[in-house]
Amino acid sequence: QKSTNKYSKQKTMLFLVSIVLTFLALILIPCLFISRRLSVPLSFPNIRRFIKTAHDEEERNEKRGTNGEKEKRERMPKHVAIILDGNRRWAKKRGLETAEGHEAGARRVVELAKDFFTMGTKTVSLFAFSTEN
Repeated sequence: QKSTNKYSKQKTMLFLVSIVLTFLALILIPCLFISRRLSVPLSFPNIRRFIKTAHDEEERNEKRGTNGEKEKRERMPKHVAIILDGNRRWAKKRGLETAEGHEAGARRVVELAKDFFTMGTKTVSLFAFSTEN
């Protein structure tokens, strides 16, 4: 009877410790980080204000909907430059031929260019240099 009761107390204590550690990991530690980062004193009213501000921001974003997309497009750069570098090293690390590295790099840059154009970028410039010229 006593050993069962002792085991039950240990189990309860372990449960409480796990709750406290979970609270620290999920709530308190991020709040301390934010507090130090923003130079804001850590207090319950400040934490509530921070949570409310985040919630209000989410509501504003939901109300904007498609307008938010238009704003994002307007903030995208009109011209992006990409320097092609490291294809040979990439291939060598993987035990591939140099040509295979260049081929993989070309496929990736085409994907990137398509993504940039989709997001509203008008011009994509590619700069390639070679030691084999």
